[in-house]
Amino acid sequence: MNLKLNLNLAVEIIQELKQWEFRIKLVLADSLYGESGHIIDILDRCHLSYIVAIRSHHGVGMSKGQRIRYNRWRAYQQKFNKKQPEKR
Repeated sequence: MNLKLNLNLAVEIIQELKQWEFRIKLVLADSLYGESGHIIDILDRCHLSYIVAIRSHHGVGMSKGQRIRYNRWRAYQQKFNKKQPEKR
């Protein structure tokens, strides 16, 4: 799947969920979506709270009151249905 198709599909899913009146508390997105102005615009227009990843060299304009927070990576146990947990 190409990038544009991924982004368009994500926009359609967000809009459809809002039409179905799903209660979305928070959207989490990796840098593919976090660096897309189109996705961020849709999230803002839908009045959704979100946390997105961006790569360290990616520039971003921020509104007053927004902030960047850098977190340290931490190991965690990934649990699976039919597999042993793995340390990630």
